[in-house]
Amino acid sequence: MKSIKKAEGLKSHVHGTLHSRMPPSSIVQVMESISDKQLKAIKDIGFGSMEYLKVTQLPLQLGLWLVHHFDAHTCSLKIPNSDPFLITEEHVHQVLGLLMGGIEMDKNNFSRNSNVVKQWKKQFESNSLSIKIGELKEFLKGQKQAGAMFKRNFVVLCVSTLMDGKQNVNINSAILTFLSDVDKIKDLNW
Repeated sequence: MKSIKKAEGLKSHVHGTLHSRMPPSSIVQVMESISDKQLKAIKDIGFGSMEYLKVTQLPLQLGLWLVHHFDAHTCSLKIPNSDPFLITEEHVHQVLGLLMGGIEMDKNNFSRNSNVVKQWKKQFESNSLSIKIGELKEFLKGQKQAGAMFKRNFVVLCVSTLMDGKQNVNINSAILTFLSDVDKIKDLNW
């Protein structure tokens, strides 16, 4: 109860935005810099809705409310004076516009393609999987191609910022397991 009072006290004194280590502004900035050919490639893999993402910051009070009311165990929002609101795959699809493909993203059904991972790492000076979100964002903004690696990079950025970010501001390289065949990205259940 003490933390509730503390959060309520904060919201009456603090206004502004909640700063994230992996803000959606990275995706917004990349989308503002891409070519028509790259936009088509993004649409081809089922991520075309990112064209309409304009949210770059989260209002502080909303962020505090969500942190306080979200139950990660049940994936639901505990709304005062109401039943919990269960967040489903359909809700994620409706909000983010990502496809609900028929292929479940189960690591037991996929194997990491070491050649794809090697090629992916070679794009970066560090030749490593420890790439910061900002580094990937800038790399994508400088890209002119719209091929398989561009598609992988864009999905890695989206997953790392909107779905499964890491606390150390590095990209989520585990997603590469599911990105060997870029033609199947649209068939995955995001």
